[in-house]
Amino acid sequence: MELLLTLEEYCSCEGVFEADGGGGARYAPLFAHLLRQLYDCDVVGEDALLAWADEKAAADAEERRYVEQADVARFLEWLREEDEEDDEDDEEEDDD
Repeated sequence: MELLLTLEEYCSCEGVFEADGGGGARYAPLFAHLLRQLYDCDVVGEDALLAWADEKAAADAEERRYVEQADVARFLEWLREEDEEDDEDDEEEDDD
């Protein structure tokens, strides 16, 4: 999850990235794509992505700006649905 928080800071030019001249801001519109690539390449797992989203749900509006992007929200919803399907499959296997 630390990687996701750092990516947010980079795209927002916050923290240690304030001095980079705003270079990270170029990637802000691509945030959903970056998340998907990190997930597809097994850099960040489903649990970390969902934990990040859950943590952001209780944050102020400024802190939620990436998790509330339409593409990010759709990706997270897809992950949650996949997680629920996996849980249902596990329950069916346990019943066998």
